[in-house]
Amino acid sequence: MIKLPRGNTLYLEVTLTDASGKPYRLGKKDYAVFTVKYRDNMRENPIIQKIIMPDDCGENGELLIKLAPEDTVGIETGTYLYDLAVCIGGKDFYTAVVASTFQVLPALGEMEVM
Repeated sequence: MIKLPRGNTLYLEVTLTDASGKPYRLGKKDYAVFTVKYRDNMRENPIIQKIIMPDDCGENGELLIKLAPEDTVGIETGTYLYDLAVCIGGKDFYTAVVASTFQVLPALGEMEVM
């Protein structure tokens, strides 16, 4: 479960592993997709979607997913679904994090512009 106050920054690190449990680093033709949707409906457009390329991957398979304030500032508070999928070699597709809860919480303050 991810809980995030609306309009806040989030850095989420996810470590990928292969079938034997060893860290997996994205290769040149690989990428990962972080998706947030209202509900379990493949035809529905995502409300948030981030593509993670090999350059966004650490040496030990860590993927860094960053949500900026503008990614959630316009979203209603509530509970959504997210997952993380990986495309290997441009052809094999695996869900690394199966649909889980993404909760957008109220935020009472807002960023001040100085």
